[in-house]
Parts: sequence; structure tokens; C-alpha cells
Amino acid sequence: MMYVIFFMCIAAAIGYSVYAFRERYLCRKKNEELRDRYKLLKESIENEPDKNRARYRVAHEQEKIDAVKKRLKEKYGEKILTERKLLEEILDIEKEKAEEMAVDFSAEIHNSAEDLLIRFSQDEMISFFLNLLDNAIEAAGGSGKGDRAVSFVAGETIRITNSKEESRMPEGKTSKEDADRHGFGLRVIENICKEKNLSIDYLNRGGFLETEIKKQK
Repeated sequence: MMYVIFFMCIAAAIGYSVYAFRERYLCRKKNEELRDRYKLLKESIENEPDKNRARYRVAHEQEKIDAVKKRLKEKYGEKILTERKLLEEILDIEKEKAEEMAVDFSAEIHNSAEDLLIRFSQDEMISFFLNLLDNAIEAAGGSGKGDRAVSFVAGETIRITNSKEESRMPEGKTSKEDADRHGFGLRVIENICKEKNLSIDYLNRGGFLETEIKKQK
């Protein structure tokens, strides 16, 4: 009987240790995400000439991030997602947006993408890929007749290819009329690339635009 009690005590102690470790991990992860979000959005405000407009855009960016995290929590609870799984969920969200705009959307994630993905915190990954893919889908959706498509491939290099009007060549610049407001997402992307030592290149292919993100040498 004593042996049974002894082993029950051991099992309880192990269970509590695992629970405590998980709680500490979740707390540390949350603090890291808050720190990264603050740094990301603080830099975005500092680089904006119109501070009031910048604060509005920051609040909008926070709402986008929180909406995705709410969706993930409803689906997975407190389960910790891998970077790949988080990206898959973001791609599912973007695929839904593409379908609403009658844009063909395809995505591939290769194992070689892990070295790039682990650089991002949860908030950074959500903000980075939402902004990149939103831009690509909007451009494809406005490309008129013919191909309306977005292709996403993540490996050692992340490559996004989207159809567009041939006259449009947004090399890191928004082509929308309200450039100050709509260019904010591009500046968020640039800030994250700078922070993570990544390069981003825009390649014009006539009716298509290729966006490449890779590690700087």
C-alpha cells in the first residue's frame, strides 16, 4: 500500500512540474509577444510623419493581429502551435480572402523554411504575412481579365507571385491613392525584415510581381 501511495505522490509531483513548466512557458511567450509587438509598432509610429494617423494605423494593425489570435484560440485553446502550423493557419485565412475576390490561391511550405520561420514571434509572423498576402491578393483581384492568381512558396526563400496590372510596379511602394495610409503595411514589412536581418526584393514580370524574402548574407 505504501508503494502505491509513494508512486501516486511521484506521479502527482511530475504532473505538477509539467503544469508549472507549461504555465511559465506560456507566460514567457506572452511577455515576448507583447515586447515584440510594442517594438514593431513603436518603430512604425516613429517612422510616420503624421503621428495621429500612425496611431490609428497601429490600432488597426493590433486589431488584425488580435482577430487572428482569437480565431486560433477558439480553434486550439491554449495549445502551442509550431511556426509552420501558425503559418498554415494564416494561409488558410488568406485563402478565404482570395476566394471572396475570385483569386486563385496556392501555397506550399517546405521543411527548409523552418530556419526562416523560427525568426518570427507569433505577432510578427501574423502581421508580416497578413500584410504581404493582403497586398498580393488585392493586386491580383484588381488585375482585370485573365489570370487572377497568387502563389506562395516557403523554403530557404519565401516567394510570393501575384498577377497585377502590367502598368503597376509597386517596388516597396503602394500604388493606392491614399499612399500615406495604405503604405503603412509595407513599412511594417520593411521594419520586420530589418529586425530579422532579411532582405526583400520585388521583381517585375510584366503581368506578375514576384516578392522574394530571404536571409541576408
